[in-house]
Amino acid sequence: MIVQVYGILDPDEALAVIAAGADYIGICPPQYAGYDDTLTEVVSEETTSAILQATKGLCKRVLIALSDDPQVTYNMVERHHPDVIHISAPNFAATPEVVAHIRALDPAIKILQAIAVGSAKDIETARHYAGFVDMLILDSANPDDGMIGAAGVGHDRALDRAIVEAVDIPVIVAGGLGPDNVAQVIAETHPWGVDSLTGTNKIFPDGSFVKDIELVRAFCQNAKAAGQKL
Repeated sequence: MIVQVYGILDPDEALAVIAAGADYIGICPPQYAGYDDTLTEVVSEETTSAILQATKGLCKRVLIALSDDPQVTYNMVERHHPDVIHISAPNFAATPEVVAHIRALDPAIKILQAIAVGSAKDIETARHYAGFVDMLILDSANPDDGMIGAAGVGHDRALDRAIVEAVDIPVIVAGGLGPDNVAQVIAETHPWGVDSLTGTNKIFPDGSFVKDIELVRAFCQNAKAAGQKL
């Protein structure tokens, strides 16, 4: 069971999250188009580079692409060369052509496509993506802005399980996961991996956050223990 932790803000936090048990770390660089780059999860290009450099070889480093402008994703890959590019835009998604373009920029990169799980039609959507991407992440739609993920809420886990069984590529389950519920969700869905953002944050009164390393540690321990039981 791999564990992915999102919302990494600086190199020291990244190293602490890895030491707590995370296998994949998620970073949100500037998106420039179609997204508010003043939000607390967005880090500068310089900080993105520093996190990637500090953690090279210690974990899989994931950059999330949230913009509907494909050039933003391409620029991100070309500039930073992460291990994984996570496509999670509301109106831009991987296609065979997009995948070919990304791999021309970095042949070693893995492509992780997000799906906002909401109905049975998402099973066919997952089968479609599984023909050309490397991994899927099943997340919740944010009720406030329609974005995929960072919602802090769950969704129909029976659909997650159906998607896991329908595709032959790795599937990460996300959506409101924390130390208290990750074991149950793993038992229900049988994923390859799990992801946490909001459920492992320490949130301040102004809405900013840092990772709560004790919550991260508990999340990783509970997830890996549950994975051993599958």
